[in-house]
Amino acid sequence: MTKPLSQQKKDMSDLAADIRDIFVVNAQKHRPYLELFRYTPENIAQQKLGTFLGFFHIRDRSHESGYVVNFLTSTAKNEYFANPKRTAPESFEAALHKVNIALAELAKQGNVNWLGTIDAVLCAVESDMVHIGVA
Repeated sequence: MTKPLSQQKKDMSDLAADIRDIFVVNAQKHRPYLELFRYTPENIAQQKLGTFLGFFHIRDRSHESGYVVNFLTSTAKNEYFANPKRTAPESFEAALHKVNIALAELAKQGNVNWLGTIDAVLCAVESDMVHIGVA
């Protein structure tokens, strides 16, 4: 039997986001290839954007791929929080788009070792919504 909508909403209101950091890389030599991040708003104007988190992982261990993860992480964060007038979904889409542009620029410059070896998850958690992008 299905619960009434009002009861379903009440049950869902008991859920709360609990975001915790985990340690993912112990060996120093692997750190440039895997980045787990969590960014929270830096000021009151960004509060409505919630928390932006995720990870980038590159399985290619060449020197050229060593800075890609850090580059993508900072690109995504900067774009997500760039315009506090946008909604969280708009900021999330803008961050995804900016990361894709950054990857295209890397390829244009001849840095292509990461192609086919990158894994990524980006997530935005705002009030009662979660936005997820996976590559």
